[in-house]
Amino acid sequence: MNTINLKFMKDPFYKNVQQQIKSQIISGQFTEGDLLPSENDLADKYKITRSTIRHALEELVKEGYISKRKGKGSIVSLPNRSLGIFRFRNLPGATDKLDPIKMIFIKKPQLGEWDDYFFFAISDEEKAAGCIYFKRICLLGDEPIMLEYTFIANLGIEALIDKPFLNNSVLDTLNAVYLIEITGLQQELKAISTDKPLSKIFNLKKGKPLIQIQQKFSTSKTNLFIYSRILYNTEKFNISNSLSL
Repeated sequence: MNTINLKFMKDPFYKNVQQQIKSQIISGQFTEGDLLPSENDLADKYKITRSTIRHALEELVKEGYISKRKGKGSIVSLPNRSLGIFRFRNLPGATDKLDPIKMIFIKKPQLGEWDDYFFFAISDEEKAAGCIYFKRICLLGDEPIMLEYTFIANLGIEALIDKPFLNNSVLDTLNAVYLIEITGLQQELKAISTDKPLSKIFNLKKGKPLIQIQQKFSTSKTNLFIYSRILYNTEKFNISNSLSL
């Protein structure tokens, strides 16, 4: 059984419990449809009052991690995330059916140096820490539709290099392992022309347009930001503005 240690945290107790339960859901200790322990059992486990537990559960309901069902209690659900990957749908005349989305590493997470001309301004602390970076491609069937470059300062988050991503998600991994949450997003969008290397990746003619989105996610950890540069092939697919890393 996992030991619960709340002493090192500075947040209110309800927030600590909220994060602990959320991490257990993300990491698979509780799965969709599971019934959480009762408020009394959770209060005993965390050594806090029922009102504090109730507050934590209410926050998890708001985030979509659980639902409350009268006569049963708190049921685990999977939230529809609002930060990260766009949702895709076919353009008229494209394939009739969408295959499952696959995210494949072209370059696995590794530690390196920041580019001299990075696409967002970074702090001296980030520069000194070095950069954890990786590159992935998103496929629908065999169709390449998205290329993703991600960069994060190595500020005590070595698990991104050492362990597989939970649910294939950077955000889920940071949340479950370090209790780090996304708190904001800054992004820039523009159309670019496909050069020769990109034309090979996306199976497009050179000069065809791609949508480029450059993103900076702020997090609950001081001075830790997630940067991504994403290229989308919209020749056959539309993208709806519902982001989820």
